Amino acid sequence: GRTTLNSMVLGAGFLAVSFTSLLQILSNPEFPPLFTPNTTLKQAFFWLSSGLFAMVSLLAYFLLPARRTRRRIATASVTVATLLSFLVAWIGIWKPSWMTHLAESALKGSGAGGIAGLVLVLAFLGVAAFLARDAVRRNDANRAVLAASGFMLALSSWFYLHAPNPHSATNLLAHLYSLVAFMLLYKSLFVTNVLRPQSELIESEQKFRLVTESINDTFWIVTPGFRQLIYMS
Repeated sequence: GRTTLNSMVLGAGFLAVSFTSLLQILSNPEFPPLFTPNTTLKQAFFWLSSGLFAMVSLLAYFLLPARRTRRRIATASVTVATLLSFLVAWIGIWKPSWMTHLAESALKGSGAGGIAGLVLVLAFLGVAAFLARDAVRRNDANRAVLAASGFMLALSSWFYLHAPNPHSATNLLAHLYSLVAFMLLYKSLFVTNVLRPQSELIESEQKFRLVTESINDTFWIVTPGFRQLIYMS
């Protein structure tokens, strides 16, 4: 079966999150240069970009309808996420002057970057609260898992903003919370797009078997135009 629109956008969005998070790790000043010299400003820019992708993806999941989508929509979502990821990579690696002021102020917790970081934390908390309320209203455990993921990302962003250096316990906590958030997100997507459709298919097959076994007459199911025989009792 086809996946839902909101789950597809969420998965495509976190494809971009994974890519920019990898860039954040590889741009550590103690690592070999990622095409251009690594700096803490470069790393901070990729962190802000990754957080923005994650927040927008969770918000899109909450706002978009949970209806089945077509393959071309899935392809478009992945394509857009990939293009945005490469755009961020191009800016962070080859156009550092474009983001120096923003990333520097984010590291200091002041200015436009500091405000952007704080807004990111508040946005994660807001989306997590909306998802949690929606999970209670719908009795949906999957949305509750996503709400927990959003809360973990808020904590990760908060600790990253207040980490004095890359080797501090605060920075380690930021990465641990981010890892937990990704694990929760993976669980949510796996349940929504693999386990739940599989259980629905099994249930549908069981109902069909009960119906066919209770009918004594001979019957068959064919495609429109009688082109292909699907089932015959």
